[in-house]
Amino acid sequence: MNPILEILLVALSLGVGTASSAPCLRDAIPAAERINITMDGVSMPLGIWQNAWDSSVIISQMYGIIASEVLGLHVEFATGPASELILGKLAGCAHQGFEIVGDCGPPRRFHVSFENWLTDSPWTQQWLTELEPYGAPINLGSIGYEGKSGMFVLNGSLHAGLQDSGLSLDFYRSYNLAFFDPSQYTAKVSEVDLALLKGCDSIELGYPGIADLYLKITGDDEGVLKAPSGKTLSCWQNKWWLAPACRSDTSKCVPVIMPFTGWGMPEMMQQAFWHGMPLAFASAIDVEFASLNRELQSLLYTWVPDTAFILDSPSPVIFPDHSREQYAEKVYKTMNSKVVLSKWASRGLQTAARYAFLVAERLAFSIEGINGLLRSHVLSGEDAWTTACTWLQQNPAAWRDWIASKTSCAVGFGLVDGSGLLVQNISQAVGCTHCPAGSKSTPMSDADGETFVCTPCPPGFSQENPFSTTCEPCRKGTVTNSYGSEACLPCSVGFYQNSTGQTLCISCGLRTTQLLGGVSYMDCVCNEGQIEEDGACLECPLGVNCPVGSTVALLSKAHETNALRIIEGFHSDPATPLQVHKCVSEKFCPGGPPGSCAGGRVGITCGACPNGEYWASKCEACTSATVVSWALGAAALAIGVVLSYYAITSSLSAKASVLMCTGVSIAIMVSFFQNLGVVNSIRMDWPPFLSKLFEVASVFLNLEAPGTACLVGTDVWQYGLQISFVYVVALMLPAAWVLSNIFLKRCGLAWDPLKTISVMGTIFQLGFTTLAALSRVPFVCYRHPTGQYSVAQHSNVLCGESPHMEAFGISLMVVLMIFLSACFYAAARAPTWSKKLPAIRFLIFRFRPQVWWFGLVLLVRGGVLPLCGVVVPDMPRFSLTMMGSILLTYLGVQMWLQPWKAPILNLVDSLSTGIFVLLLFVCLGLQNDDGGVEMEAFEILATLLSSSIAGILLLMLCTCVWSLFQRQVIGSHSDLILNLGRCATNEKVLDKLIEISHCISAAAEGQQHEWVRSLDNLTVYDLHAVDVVTEVLADAMLLQVSRRNFGSSSQQRVGTSRRRISEEREEAEVSEEAEDAPELGPSCARASCWV
Repeated sequence: MNPILEILLVALSLGVGTASSAPCLRDAIPAAERINITMDGVSMPLGIWQNAWDSSVIISQMYGIIASEVLGLHVEFATGPASELILGKLAGCAHQGFEIVGDCGPPRRFHVSFENWLTDSPWTQQWLTELEPYGAPINLGSIGYEGKSGMFVLNGSLHAGLQDSGLSLDFYRSYNLAFFDPSQYTAKVSEVDLALLKGCDSIELGYPGIADLYLKITGDDEGVLKAPSGKTLSCWQNKWWLAPACRSDTSKCVPVIMPFTGWGMPEMMQQAFWHGMPLAFASAIDVEFASLNRELQSLLYTWVPDTAFILDSPSPVIFPDHSREQYAEKVYKTMNSKVVLSKWASRGLQTAARYAFLVAERLAFSIEGINGLLRSHVLSGEDAWTTACTWLQQNPAAWRDWIASKTSCAVGFGLVDGSGLLVQNISQAVGCTHCPAGSKSTPMSDADGETFVCTPCPPGFSQENPFSTTCEPCRKGTVTNSYGSEACLPCSVGFYQNSTGQTLCISCGLRTTQLLGGVSYMDCVCNEGQIEEDGACLECPLGVNCPVGSTVALLSKAHETNALRIIEGFHSDPATPLQVHKCVSEKFCPGGPPGSCAGGRVGITCGACPNGEYWASKCEACTSATVVSWALGAAALAIGVVLSYYAITSSLSAKASVLMCTGVSIAIMVSFFQNLGVVNSIRMDWPPFLSKLFEVASVFLNLEAPGTACLVGTDVWQYGLQISFVYVVALMLPAAWVLSNIFLKRCGLAWDPLKTISVMGTIFQLGFTTLAALSRVPFVCYRHPTGQYSVAQHSNVLCGESPHMEAFGISLMVVLMIFLSACFYAAARAPTWSKKLPAIRFLIFRFRPQVWWFGLVLLVRGGVLPLCGVVVPDMPRFSLTMMGSILLTYLGVQMWLQPWKAPILNLVDSLSTGIFVLLLFVCLGLQNDDGGVEMEAFEILATLLSSSIAGILLLMLCTCVWSLFQRQVIGSHSDLILNLGRCATNEKVLDKLIEISHCISAAAEGQQHEWVRSLDNLTVYDLHAVDVVTEVLADAMLLQVSRRNFGSSSQQRVGTSRRRISEEREEAEVSEEAEDAPELGPSCARASCWV
């Protein structure tokens, strides 16, 4: 029976029963003496699951008679409708209709089944896999004959063709109408009573989509009907589907009658199409199928072996040999395949009922034998048990061979003595038992025939399963040195075995193995912390994580989750995977296999984008928009430079204005962020918050703008572009001065050369720290695991291998040194430069006249701080200590001199600097990263300190902006906040000075020694304060006389130089002061002397 079509078999009634009460064989064991078998720990009859067709039932009854009457077992029968149920029932499953519905497992009530039509079906292997947890049944092999299904011709038509013309109707070519007329030997379509046939819709019900399949494979449009609801078969008289060969003349059609819902129709209609056979297909009413075909003696769909048409000798119509490939594509040109009909037994039956198992295993019939048995069954009209019994009585020699003797052990068994012990000699044996694990069933022969004994497995061999016929040699990587081993032991770590059947493992020497059971020396791998290259174990380079078994080849295939991988923050080239370079940032080097860079970056440290691309969270292709943005940026820069001339060239004043305080506040804030950027240049791991803050602050130390890679390619020339930016800005102002004097001089708008110099100085002064940091870029290097050094800011560039970059850096250093030297010279000459003071306004305008030179301190601090990360780049603690020392020194000088014009600026500067020094000390604590609460406290403190500095500076900036708003919008002139208190009015100060002057004048005659004694009683600080007051007063009076000579009064105030200026200049100044003296009064006498 066709395995696929058998699913649709009409359900027959399921019967369960025991063997007949009357014995069949003359020497049968009485029913009272029969015993149960024990399966799954439960005593039960031997269960025989028979299928609902005569051949299976007869064979099952025959087996039941032998099992009960010869072997002495109680037996029980049950009948099922289809082969699909066999495996499930033998595994203890429940069923409903044609389906297994679950509830599998012990106790298994059925143990043997014969004639399974689904042996070669892919479903069988799937079912066995699913049933494995419950004890999948065992295939006992073929029952001896094969099953066939498909197109058959009955003997009436076959005999008529042979007798009349020798035409063999069991061959497909005999149906070629060009040469033969097969219809003259078969029934006519017109002779078939239509009332006995089903409609074509029954075929559609059994095979949904049959019309679509037929049309798709054959392209025969006339064979199908197309409707909006879909395609259906085009049937004549709504009963017959006509093959193309006889559609034009139905009298030539040979009827093919099918059972049920057109069984076999998909295959047979294609066979008729491909081979030009004049066939007409129809389905008979179920109860009329057999009688109608016996009457017609024509063609039909049926299967063998079966009793339905056994007396009509059905012969299969022969087509070309079966093509598995075509059938897989649903192309049915060839013969249907034959089916191996198999026997099955429950797993464990060989132990529970060994002799019954052996009978089932040996039971076999030929196709001739089974057909003869079925023919006699039909002719006798007897039931299946009687037919089986009759055959057993008539053929004792045949079935006696199926029964083994007590000492004729089957394969998988061995001889035992009366005590149940395994023996090797048949003379000592009384029976058989299964060979246990650790042994094999070995054949032996003597005068009584062949049997089997259980032999222990020798050293080097094992067997884990019972019923085995061989001992398996220990696989490579495993050994055993004892007899009767059930399993071989794997070689331990550090050992291997490259041969089978061995008793000892081989040592790996200095190497090890990753797992137990090494199978060759290739399994002997490098230890943890080593990596294999060219057969040698090398020390794992820094930046690579090397677990046990690391090799260069495996490293090239690593990914981010592998244990063997480049660590985050490192990179190596695939061509030289062990030459590892340390990256500046982990986000650019994600680790994994060599060559892994984030965002499309390239280089030995993933330090840049490829040529033609720039970095914007990932490497983006350069576009014309990038060039345009640079052009716009250059224009904006030129405008900004021009505007800066008008913004920062106000006149000098001894008093601090609100606008000046605002500008200084911004400058201090910029300086703070520059210092943070310097800290970030020190290579160490920062907490997340500080890392983000330092990363933002680094912008103030970096002139690299997005998209510079689009203008110049390499890192070296990008650095050169940054250097050229400094020179361009420096040259813009002189160029603007020249142009203004050429084009704007007549309008009175020409730039003043001294003010132009001051603007240039302001720009250089504000960016001095940034420029100093930029100049050191080629010389700030860090060490790679390879021993090479990379430029920290352009890590793809190796230190010492780029003379252009070093030349750029040195040139900027020279420029900065020239600027610094010029500032020193200008500060030294400031007291004598009355007309040149506007040129150095940038250097002196923010500070009190007494310390006009304090700008030099800021410049030196800004130039020295970036060097802290250069001197010892691999010693972060020392670098932080250097920074702290420099800032502490600056803080001491600043607090002593109080250089800023506004008291609030002195307070803010000292507070921010002091807190910054504390932050550096906390950073030193973060270097000792041993985790725990202490490190968390350090991180919190660092966050608070950095936030405090930013808060102080921001508050100062807001205060200045508010004061500016009050002065310019509201009209208030109060400087309460900027002066950190309320100052006396000018009138009150003048009143006090007049009162003091009167006192001094009244007591001047002869009482100077009293005043000297009074002054001597003052503290040092008070005396110094009086001296400063008199000096300031003298300066103020002097400025009334000559506002052109800032330097002369300053020279007198600090006592640095008491000598007079050149004779020519002194005479001119004295002459001018003498002219003005009458307006100032007698108080100018002392001032006139100083001049």
